[in-house]
Amino acid sequence: MAGSPFDVFRRNQKTLMVAVTCMAMFSFIFFDQSTMGSGQLPMTLSVALIALICGGGMWFVGAQRGKGTEYGLGGAAVGAICAFIGLTSVSGDEPLVTSSLGQYTENDMLAMRRNRQIAEEFVQSVVDPAVRQREAAEFQNGYFGSLAPGDLVFKEIFLAEAKRLGIVVDDAAVDRFIRRISDEKLSVDDFRKLIRRLNIDESRLFSVLRDELTANLASRMLRPPVARQGAATMLTPSPAQYWNDFEKLNVNEELRVAALPVVAFVGGLPEPTEAELTTFFRKFRDKPPQPDGTPGFLQAPRVALGSLAADFETFEKEVVRPTEDELRLYYEQNKPRFRARNLPDDLINDVAPGKTEEPASALTPSNTPTAPEIPAKTETPATETPADTAQKADTVPGSDAPKAETPVSEPSKPEAPTTPPVTTPESENTVENSSEALSAVAESRLEGSTCDAQETPATSASATAPPVTPQATETAPVAPANNTPTTVDAPVKADPQAGDKPATEAPETVTPSAEKPVDQSPLMIDPTLPSGTVLPGAGDAGIEKDAIQPFEDVRNQIEELILKERAFAAMRNAIGKSVSEIETALRLYPTPDEKGKVDEAKRTSAIAEITAEVKEIADRHKLKYEETALLSELDLRAKTAGHIGVALETSLDRNNAQQPVPVHRAAFLIDPFRARLAEDRLVNRDFIYWVIDSKPARPPELTEGAVKDLVIEAWKREKARELAQQRASELVKAAKEGNKSLADLIKDQTITGKPDSPALTLRDTNAFSWMTVESSNPQMDLFKIFIPPALSNVTGVTGAGNEFMKTVFEDLAVGQVGAAPNQDRSIIYLVEVTKRAGLPDTTLRSLDELHAEYLKTAFIPENLVINSPTTYQYLAEPQSMALQQRWFDEYREKYNIKFTDGEVEFIEE
Repeated sequence: MAGSPFDVFRRNQKTLMVAVTCMAMFSFIFFDQSTMGSGQLPMTLSVALIALICGGGMWFVGAQRGKGTEYGLGGAAVGAICAFIGLTSVSGDEPLVTSSLGQYTENDMLAMRRNRQIAEEFVQSVVDPAVRQREAAEFQNGYFGSLAPGDLVFKEIFLAEAKRLGIVVDDAAVDRFIRRISDEKLSVDDFRKLIRRLNIDESRLFSVLRDELTANLASRMLRPPVARQGAATMLTPSPAQYWNDFEKLNVNEELRVAALPVVAFVGGLPEPTEAELTTFFRKFRDKPPQPDGTPGFLQAPRVALGSLAADFETFEKEVVRPTEDELRLYYEQNKPRFRARNLPDDLINDVAPGKTEEPASALTPSNTPTAPEIPAKTETPATETPADTAQKADTVPGSDAPKAETPVSEPSKPEAPTTPPVTTPESENTVENSSEALSAVAESRLEGSTCDAQETPATSASATAPPVTPQATETAPVAPANNTPTTVDAPVKADPQAGDKPATEAPETVTPSAEKPVDQSPLMIDPTLPSGTVLPGAGDAGIEKDAIQPFEDVRNQIEELILKERAFAAMRNAIGKSVSEIETALRLYPTPDEKGKVDEAKRTSAIAEITAEVKEIADRHKLKYEETALLSELDLRAKTAGHIGVALETSLDRNNAQQPVPVHRAAFLIDPFRARLAEDRLVNRDFIYWVIDSKPARPPELTEGAVKDLVIEAWKREKARELAQQRASELVKAAKEGNKSLADLIKDQTITGKPDSPALTLRDTNAFSWMTVESSNPQMDLFKIFIPPALSNVTGVTGAGNEFMKTVFEDLAVGQVGAAPNQDRSIIYLVEVTKRAGLPDTTLRSLDELHAEYLKTAFIPENLVINSPTTYQYLAEPQSMALQQRWFDEYREKYNIKFTDGEVEFIEE
């Protein structure tokens, strides 16, 4: 075909092959791995590439006219000019950051970011995973620093400081660094594979690491002296700072207070003018409301959530009830869960009436758990049997000689010596068995709900028999005859677990139990036997102490347990099946463009389709579909139990070491239409949820909605607060001038000073400290040093904050009157310090006691097992962060760092 491209190619085959070969050689020479690995082509190479492409195309056109060379050169020139103009105007040669060191464009920032990524990826690949997990704090924000613009610019500043200080890091230092972090385990082959995977060469890697190490060394030399203290990296406080923190936790005081509510001063205020309202609104339009009561009208970010909820009650009604065979099988497989648990809580310390004992002797080898005690029942002569039994118990290895005391003179039964439990080899490990018995007691206290509620006091006393000393056994016959009925067959059987059999059955069981052979002894729970082991004869004497309960007694409990297990399994199964289906449905949402925008028409259509699909999934799996309106984090947090806003995330991508994240916080950190998992165990609800819509924080307009009413209310509140502070200042001044106490000061005084206002009233507070560490669980006292301190609650004061505490602890002496606002400044309090610890005339802790406590306090305990900050580290953290931030600010000013798109918060390296 004449004039076709193939015809042109055939006629100019040699010339075209030369051109293609030259372009290939150019690419291999200039576009090497280091250039391509940077993520961005340099400007000159980009221009050259576009010039070659344009020149080649124009040569191809001109070759048909016999003017290939002229067309090719012209195309290359035009392409180079267009590329240069286009790249300089589009790629971002406008500086993003300016400083005294120079300007940094978008390309510069991208190159700096790429270098940091290379260094971080190399370190992450070389360091052993176990080391990374053990030293997670070192890698939390990057080993060398984050990818934030502020961190990248500060690296350049530290490089300049290193040059000024003469800090030099050579290749040998980089090599030692690599060997150290790899623990000398990085082979040459692994190193080469790693740099190939990073798409760089060895010289590029060493250059990147050299810069990072140089900047890091300069940073460590110049920044405030922080040190690794347990789980925290912070400034080391001085002894004076430790004393101040100690005082916050340990110095108590008492106050006398009188409240001046700000709302009481609102009534007499006039309405604001339009000019006043506009000025006030503009002042706080772009600011969020603050905890100290400072107004703010910036609308908080809001999200709308969709969710599928699995309710426990729904699935509980659907599950199949277990059959009798299933109930019995569950009972046989889980017998240890159904022990009688009727041991009293005071097993070790209490003694039956008429007995004396030493509790500490319960752990001695001479008092084995298998040695029974004589019941307090004088009408039976069977009290000699335990004496003989106790005599045998005392013959264990290492014990004293057998005792022959009061019980020897009494008649004894011939069958009693045949009881074998006290002479078994188990007596050699009596101390261990006693410890296990104590463990069983502790376990029974935790599971006390299964104890026999009808047990009488005497039965409880009898239950304490096993650990009692032989001396207590001697005094048993003198117990009152009218003692609460106890079991009589227990001594005959030599069973320490007996004592629950009603007294009315005792006469029937005394003789037969005495004649029982050894191999038919009643049930005794032996800690050394496997779980679920049941000895013969358990049914003959009823339910023994700590014995397995009969199936009939726990049948209903087993049925309820199985129903709950099946209901929870059905819930998990429904959620598990729904997740993949929900994810498929959510993929119908259109992909946002480069600017994160989605066409509104496509979005509306997709949401309608997704909603229909989700409702079908909900019906299919018996789930509830729910949607929320656009809500802020505070709105979601305020919801009641069962709402998705107060659930906790259980998504699989969460690290097990991390605390569960509440949905009201996580919802603002995830992308729209991405399925997440959550649960609310208070009401047994599981969720699949996703973000339907989100609105960023924005400043409102004065004319929209109820904004104007909010502004008027805030304006009046600010004016009323000024009046309340003025009133408090007047009263404090009067107290100082007249040397009056607070009680004398407020006599015949009203809140606002006007006759129609309510009278001021006094209230005494409790003794309180500035900060406190509280744990609602006494078992957590061992971990109390890791609990963050919180502001103390003060009776008579609503929401005492740091400003209030500073006034009453630091600014006022005992007997002085002052004024202090609460946390949100809604109330101004007149305060008088009546007592303070550390003073001679106080009933609180003395100064010597405080000094002694301070000297023995371990502010930073050594060899901590838990990787968590301590209480005193929490207290020192704000001062440490403030000092470091001041240091960063000084360097920002020194190098005149400015970001063209606004201020950037610097993140520490």
